[in-house]
Amino acid sequence: MTIKAYPVHFDTSSPTVTEMRERYGSNVIDLSAYRGLTHADVADAVLSPRRNGRKCCVAIPCESGVYDFWDHDSAVRVQGRDVPLDSALRMMKFGDEVNLNHQGTPLSEYKEKEMTPRKLFLEVLGAEKNMKKMLEGSVRGIGWWDPRSRKHRLLSPDVIVEGQKFAEFYERQMDFRYQRADVYATVPSLDSGREDGHEVGVRVLPVTDADDAFLYEWAMTSPSCGCLDSFFRSISGKYMDDEFVDVHKYARPEEHFCRHSWGVVIGAQRRSGRQDSPEFMVKFPEATGLIAPWHTLGSSTVVKTGNRYRRPTRTEARVQLGRAMGYAGPEVMLDLAE
Repeated sequence: MTIKAYPVHFDTSSPTVTEMRERYGSNVIDLSAYRGLTHADVADAVLSPRRNGRKCCVAIPCESGVYDFWDHDSAVRVQGRDVPLDSALRMMKFGDEVNLNHQGTPLSEYKEKEMTPRKLFLEVLGAEKNMKKMLEGSVRGIGWWDPRSRKHRLLSPDVIVEGQKFAEFYERQMDFRYQRADVYATVPSLDSGREDGHEVGVRVLPVTDADDAFLYEWAMTSPSCGCLDSFFRSISGKYMDDEFVDVHKYARPEEHFCRHSWGVVIGAQRRSGRQDSPEFMVKFPEATGLIAPWHTLGSSTVVKTGNRYRRPTRTEARVQLGRAMGYAGPEVMLDLAE
């Protein structure tokens, strides 16, 4: 099946720095003028890039000793070895995250405490220590463990927005099929230069009301997608010439939600209860306030080194989105109403 997608909505090279400078001219919030720039300063600028009622371009400095999107000089201890987080690949493999549950959380606890995803996002991400961790640190995403397989899932802040936007843009082009609590969909591809779609599978959906199984099914929800982003995060790093590729953070594999798979989750959630669509018993969070900083980082933010400018990398943007969430709080950034 061939599906024509329009990846311009998610193109990290558009608009170009030249186009942004032509559009905004001197209307720029230049953070390089700040002494002692903090993560809170940058988060505030990205959340509200306006001056005199007009939207501004945000220029974030990236020079040694001034400011950095994530701590390139830091390292983590993994299996007795220090792994430097000096590349996007290592950051996304070994960087820190905020986890919603524990690896050994029993099924009974999900039921007793009614541990729904929106409730945990609010309680865990809204906890003072985790807000501080997201704002002042470099967090690669929000994680949780599957209570049955003990497999770790990871949802990056940018994927929360982009998956949702993907579901909205391509709703009519997404072909949903259901098999009990599983959903399969043919979706457009966001891979550059590719016109055929992807077959995405998501197992399982939180739709089983028998014995309140939905209260832990959401944590078992597992994505399967063959896109380049999903492949890069889970497999391709093993084939790169890197001395740390044989070091893995988890004893069992980790699964990252990509934009396609999270789009299918949100798409299925919005179809919940329609004819031939199972009804979600609990809801996953959807982006609200997080959309604005995502748009700012993608369309009106430049990284300044001396007199040279560039676009933020995707890893830099997702870390900054996590800091924005730590700065404003999850209830501002996400729809967490039960």
